[in-house]
Amino acid sequence: LDCGKAFSCQSTLRSHCQTHTGEKPHKCSVCEKSFTRKGTLLKHQRSHLEKQYKCPECDKSFRCKYYLRKHERLHKGEKPFKRVPKNVKCPECGKCFGQKSQVIRHQRIHTGETPHLCSECGRCFGYRSSLLRHEKLHTGDRPYQCPECEKTFLVPAELRRHQKKHTGEKPFKCEECGKSFLTAPMLQAHQRIHTGLKPYKCVECGKCFSQKK
Repeated sequence: LDCGKAFSCQSTLRSHCQTHTGEKPHKCSVCEKSFTRKGTLLKHQRSHLEKQYKCPECDKSFRCKYYLRKHERLHKGEKPFKRVPKNVKCPECGKCFGQKSQVIRHQRIHTGETPHLCSECGRCFGYRSSLLRHEKLHTGDRPYQCPECEKTFLVPAELRRHQKKHTGEKPFKCEECGKSFLTAPMLQAHQRIHTGLKPYKCVECGKCFSQKK
């Protein structure tokens, strides 16, 4: 069964070995279909969830309210949801956004503004989402668990980023030098080596830097 592949994690090795043996230990309790990985089973089980959002026009049902709203537009003769064109530009770095409010929010990266205060420790954040994520450190709430190693995380994005360590996936590739990265922010930080962009400005001395840290 030795194919020469090496893995940094024992659980990933076990999952890989099952591709050779054909073993599928994770069985769906609803339809008894079996899977090699627990994560694949969990994803499959969502297909059995009750479709609770019903269209009043044709009785078609959906698992998500967003898809129901999208479907209802067909009955009204309206066009499907379109992406908002990104034509509002940040004057500091040139990044484009669909709305002016998004630019204002983004500019906090450049200004260092942190209007969201944690009532527990007094730490401030530029975005409300960052504050909410930080507050979970005080409560100990880490609801997102990796099916491979059972490590838990504060937010889904951290779990997805962690899972790439099991798979070895690095989907974000630099077009300049071909180097690959786990996440888009890691790629963007790397690309500043090529572009020379330094978006982070010190409020004390005015010196600019390519990274916030």
